[in-house]
Amino acid sequence: MKKFYILFAFFILASSQLNAQYYWQVEKIVSINGGNTYDKNEIPNDIKLNLTQCAGGNRKPHNSTLYTLKWYVNTTDSNNGGRIHSSSTQYTQANFHPILSFTPPTDVVGTYYYYAEFSNPSKTTCGFTGTLTSQTVEVIVKPPAARAKNITVQLDGNGNATITPAQIDNGSSSTVGIASLALNITSFNCSDLDGGPSTEVALTHIGSRAINHRAHGGGYNPHLDEFWFPQWGDSTVYKTDPISGASLGSFNLPKDANMQLWMDKSSTDTYTANFGHRTITRSNGNTVVWSTNIGGTAGNVTTDANYVYTSPYFTDQLKVLDKATGVLVATYTLPDYLIMYGGLVHANGKLYAFGIALFGTVQNTWNAVHIFDASDGTYLSSQSLNYPTYYGVSFDGENVWLGTGRSL
Repeated sequence: MKKFYILFAFFILASSQLNAQYYWQVEKIVSINGGNTYDKNEIPNDIKLNLTQCAGGNRKPHNSTLYTLKWYVNTTDSNNGGRIHSSSTQYTQANFHPILSFTPPTDVVGTYYYYAEFSNPSKTTCGFTGTLTSQTVEVIVKPPAARAKNITVQLDGNGNATITPAQIDNGSSSTVGIASLALNITSFNCSDLDGGPSTEVALTHIGSRAINHRAHGGGYNPHLDEFWFPQWGDSTVYKTDPISGASLGSFNLPKDANMQLWMDKSSTDTYTANFGHRTITRSNGNTVVWSTNIGGTAGNVTTDANYVYTSPYFTDQLKVLDKATGVLVATYTLPDYLIMYGGLVHANGKLYAFGIALFGTVQNTWNAVHIFDASDGTYLSSQSLNYPTYYGVSFDGENVWLGTGRSL
């Protein structure tokens, strides 16, 4: 009888242990880190996702819980509405506080915001029950730094001269090395002399400057000869010397979320595309002169003597407002959609739209400008540009400055 009771007690204990449910489960996302700036094709560091776990149940054995992990990439600083970059099934382990890694690509120039999402837990005895979403981490991929200098060339006896990239280069650099340097113009003749024949030329990339462009959006004050860069997320505008890049102070506009800022010589008023508010606003100092809702997420604004030209950032229409009142006077329907981040410029009776077009001769690339007749919106032409994805345009009356978010 004594042996019978000892064996019976052992059998009960073993059965209880085998039937226990004890699962390690993800409890929360503690942090995400690893944001950085890289040259194109530079080998990046991993983004790290730090988690905590909890123990569901109170007995062994330890079992895993399965989850769906998705990594998203966004072009705005938001952990909502991004594009899925990758998806995988993850599982927990006993006594393990995981740090998960993700390697961001660096093959395409631009500013990207990555975030992670956990969902579909197979067990929820102590961990989260719905979806966990991390904050964003910023990864900037920048082009090589192209630096050029002015030189003087002498024409030969036949009136000709040539130059080489080595003569123009002024210390261009890249973390991953420079494969080659090239010039868009290498030969000159008498027609290039001051006072020689004048012909219309296409837009040409003339160089870069390491000036902090702050964020989406751009602007230029023709009265003070200063870049005025809106912060975009708030109402701050940063004044910057166009030569040295030195800060000249800052001020606040009466409205925030300024995707593009425009000024002209007719007054000291500012015209801004207020992204989140769907409005175009004319301001005089801290006073709003008028503000017009254009019916879409406002991304672009430019002016001529009488009108304000504007559009949402993703649009198949350009809108024309009365400059004095902000009243809509015309709508130009485009052949298809345009995507622009503060990329509209009026000059010489034309509208220059810097961004992606789903129509025309240069399609589906950021490296392009699309030209329209300002009087009726007729599409005229498109031109490829030797420039990466940009996040704002500043026009000084002669040169168009395209900002990558950190440089021009």
